[in-house]
Amino acid sequence: MKHAVGATFAWSLRRRVGGARFLGALAVSLLPGLNIVLNAAFGANDREQFDIYLRYVVPMCLYFVTPFVTMMTMLPALGELYDKGSIGYLYTRPSQRWVPLLGIYAGGVTVMLILFAAAAFVPAAIGALTTEAATPLEWMRVATGLFGALALAAISYGAVCLFLGVWTKRAIMWAAGLLVFWGVVIGSVPGSLRATSLHHYLFGLVRKWCGVTDAWTGMFPPVTNPPGVIVSLLVLLGSTAAFFLMAARTAERRDVH
Repeated sequence: MKHAVGATFAWSLRRRVGGARFLGALAVSLLPGLNIVLNAAFGANDREQFDIYLRYVVPMCLYFVTPFVTMMTMLPALGELYDKGSIGYLYTRPSQRWVPLLGIYAGGVTVMLILFAAAAFVPAAIGALTTEAATPLEWMRVATGLFGALALAAISYGAVCLFLGVWTKRAIMWAAGLLVFWGVVIGSVPGSLRATSLHHYLFGLVRKWCGVTDAWTGMFPPVTNPPGVIVSLLVLLGSTAAFFLMAARTAERRDVH
């Protein structure tokens, strides 16, 4: 079992790191932080730089970076296995079908953590070095809070994409619906439906961990009583387990011959 997980984990990393696909995902990760770079180059005042990070970089990492980096990282490797017929080789090995899936999932999450670390810490480091709006410790505190929320996004939404990649050949369409429409859009609008979106709980975490209550986009969810950290963690981790279980059950039933 350990060998099977390790082998698919290593394969998953090789397929996702390097090349145009990885560079594209990295560019998406760094795009919100470009505002910090441009404002530093053109002489924005110190306070404005810190506000940009809190009220623009943090929300855009949830609205934009999270769904697109997740789809760009998780779906192509799974699709490639099915398109080339290689998944049959993995599924006929002397181990249960969920075992190689665990390695593929772990490899994808690892790459997402690298990309999300760049999204959170690179602009914060630039801000800490070029302004005096906050101490370097304060910049890193906020960046660590953002990275923590993004790491949970990688774990939970990665499991969603794993399930979709196993369940259907049209995973990109379903992923766009669940991550972008149901995640970002439904999770941002008033009403009871937003409690069914994982983004609702990610928003709750960045409110607590980063101290963000507003966004320059004007779209940060106006929640008077956001979910607490414990509730958010339970929902996100519980969803991760549920979607991985569904992926494993689907893989066991899927005909790959």
